[in-house]
Amino acid sequence: MRTLKLMGTKDYQGAKKAYTIMCVLSFVLVAITNIPLYVWQDDIGALVSNDVLVQGWLNKIIWVLILHAQTRICSINGGAIYVAVERGTIKVVQNIVGFYIIASPLAGVVALTNLITDDIATKMMCCVGATAVAQGIIGIWAFLDMAYKQDWEEGSRIITERANNDRILAQSSCGGSVIEGQRSPMMVASSPKMNMILTTSSLQQHQRISGSPLRSVSSSR
Repeated sequence: MRTLKLMGTKDYQGAKKAYTIMCVLSFVLVAITNIPLYVWQDDIGALVSNDVLVQGWLNKIIWVLILHAQTRICSINGGAIYVAVERGTIKVVQNIVGFYIIASPLAGVVALTNLITDDIATKMMCCVGATAVAQGIIGIWAFLDMAYKQDWEEGSRIITERANNDRILAQSSCGGSVIEGQRSPMMVASSPKMNMILTTSSLQQHQRISGSPLRSVSSSR
């Protein structure tokens, strides 16, 4: 959010620094949370299941889960602002290439055939790690793209223009300036639709009080 806010104020240099700091700190935070997972993996296995075999298999792939978490945060942060700067298509392309063109065939060959290995533990690690492979590819691709291809100045212009357009549309839809997201009484009174509703309501109230039939607005003109 800070990155987008700075881009909205056309401070694209500050936005660039904020984006870099966000990526680094989030990567470090995930790494810190993964330390207990690695150090106490035997205890975690015992907590997950009381079956010794399950614990043994889990301990064999626990490092893959750590790799999965680290690559996951990279793939998320790498394309975090693509949609905001109107480059959402490249995010879709990255997902298709990473997951469907590279990771899925790799997992299928290793898991469903014996061309590479017939070891069950290796097959399991490959299946679990295929996601990490895709996320790693997406993360590297996205970070390189953000570093060398992303036009931060143009992205700031797009975000600023969109923010201003949204504000103008909100004002025009309310028939005037908007104060804290609400219409003022003068705006309501100036609306033709609201005038008709208020007129009809007043006539209905008059009918209830006087007992006289309600005349239509059109017939009285």
